[in-house]
Amino acid sequence: MAMDLQDTFDMAISSGGVWVINQRKGRTDLGIHGNNINQSIQGLKGIAKHLRQDALLLLSIQGDQKNYEQELPGEIVYSQEIEKVAENDEIESIEKSYFFKKNGVILAQQKLELSFVKQWKKEEILEQVGFTFLGVHNSQKFHIYTKS
Repeated sequence: MAMDLQDTFDMAISSGGVWVINQRKGRTDLGIHGNNINQSIQGLKGIAKHLRQDALLLLSIQGDQKNYEQELPGEIVYSQEIEKVAENDEIESIEKSYFFKKNGVILAQQKLELSFVKQWKKEEILEQVGFTFLGVHNSQKFHIYTKS
């Protein structure tokens, strides 16, 4: 979350990366890895530090996390399972488990913790680190912010 790139840029994009906008429960929450809001604030400050004035920050839009399965070639089944682990007035956290199975046998799996900083807190954080919301891209795939 700390960076020193020795340069500034006109744009930064997080597309399914460290930060995303998660459309859920009628809100647009900030999706983060883990549950440490302070770490995310430090990372966003690092991004702002390396963007020129009026530069853009694009955060991809994702839908709500849910359980599902998908059949893949070779009799492989991909699935993901979501379990809510915590919630308070600022953040909701889940564990997301990914599986690749063949004939019911797990070939590979991964588990990670994702959190959703609730919309009111997301707006407070982005303003605090120096970003202003401009709108949603015409493609409906990104929220666009400018460094103010």
